Amino acid sequence: MLRSLGLIFMLIFLCRTDLVIAIGASFIMAMISFGFCILIRMPFILMLRFVTMLAMCVARIGHSWTTAKKQSAKHKCHA
Repeated sequence: MLRSLGLIFMLIFLCRTDLVIAIGASFIMAMISFGFCILIRMPFILMLRFVTMLAMCVARIGHSWTTAKKQSAKHKCHA
């Protein structure tokens, strides 16, 4: 379980510039890791909403972090 969550976060950080790819990759990883029996028991829309919100939050944090690093690198070059 923890290993699959780590893979989801790794995929999201690899695809952090493209939010749609991050959401799709994390949803596929969640379906593989949680299994279809839990998806049948649990409401599918709630699962999709949770995974999408998680992917969007992590992708937004990763994107703002890389943008901040690029901005600081630009300021160092021009100074």
